[in-house]
Amino acid sequence: MSFIPYDLNDDELKKIQREGLKWTVGHAYNNSPFYTTRRYPVA
Repeated sequence: MSFIPYDLNDDELKKIQREGLKWTVGHAYNNSPFYTTRRYPVA
């Protein structure tokens, strides 16, 4: 079994990847002591 869904077109795959990246950055920003103490704005 593969993690990458091969039956999606490029736009659908990019959308899923973008949503995952947004979640990852938000999670790191909200839960990392580095970002918690500095509170740089997330772009």
